[in-house]
Amino acid sequence: MSADLVIILDQALKFALWGFLVAYLILLLYSRAKLRGRRRKLEDIYMEVAEQVPPSHSDRLPFSGALFDQWRISMKALMVSVLCGFAIFIVFLFTPLPLIKNFASDNPFRIEPLRVTALTYDRFYEGFSVKGEVWNQTQEPFYQLQAVISVIGIDGGPLEEVTVPVEPIPLEPGAAGIFELDYTQNSPFISGYQVAFFDQTGKAIPHVLGFDVN
Repeated sequence: MSADLVIILDQALKFALWGFLVAYLILLLYSRAKLRGRRRKLEDIYMEVAEQVPPSHSDRLPFSGALFDQWRISMKALMVSVLCGFAIFIVFLFTPLPLIKNFASDNPFRIEPLRVTALTYDRFYEGFSVKGEVWNQTQEPFYQLQAVISVIGIDGGPLEEVTVPVEPIPLEPGAAGIFELDYTQNSPFISGYQVAFFDQTGKAIPHVLGFDVN
């Protein structure tokens, strides 16, 4: 499951839960107000009938109080609220909505061209070294695929960008390539690095990280 898919499902579930809670609260308040109105109306009818019946026959009145099945009303409100939450979930996932990323506005099932399956580094006194493995997930070979490693300084900004080739050349479909870098400059100012990939024309190639890559 891709990260985009997880984000879309998580946001849709949050909206659906909020919709369920709001709908359930509104239905309960509405049902309570309606029941109070019906109870007052029945009590008024009971009082009018009681005034017209002789005292000796008051115990024969057919109405002795209003009995309401509050459990049944709560269950109906719960069912309607669940349906509202489910409808919100479906609408959020499949309806084109402005400023919202969902299945209608994006394809979370797409496969990125590259997948980084291994990435290790070694920090030493003079600098650091990086070695990575990347897979070609497309149906076409990559000619002269390059890994661009941005060296990050202690202030969070880039110190330098170093380009290294991904071998073998070309990187065939379904094959793995290796890239390596030994960096021995600006050692006291290094705080990390970032990796990106470009083709022979300088176009950035999107990639995803494998399970064991941070």
